[in-house]
Amino acid sequence: HTDAAETAMLLLLILAFSPFAFNYFYVWLLYPATVLLARVFEAADASPERRVISPGLWVALAVYAATLISLRGSQAYGNLLAVDLTLLGLLGWTLFRDRKVAAALA
Repeated sequence: HTDAAETAMLLLLILAFSPFAFNYFYVWLLYPATVLLARVFEAADASPERRVISPGLWVALAVYAATLISLRGSQAYGNLLAVDLTLLGLLGWTLFRDRKVAAALA
């Protein structure tokens, strides 16, 4: 789990700090979203993972969907960067949570 989350975070950092950000670069958002969806599907129904990751993914999807309304306007407000940072925060939270659970078990 942690290797997938770390790789997804690396892809998100590459997206956030690349000097030339073209729209087709954001297909890389699929991998971090897939990693987070796998976490949601593997988590129990009332677990903290589901309560945090599910709404976060919905927010990221809603912000990303703003490009359907106005591509230039939503890009001017930085919606793709907001999606990137939201997914990065969710993945960071999952890594923190995994480390916390592993420390409690040890």
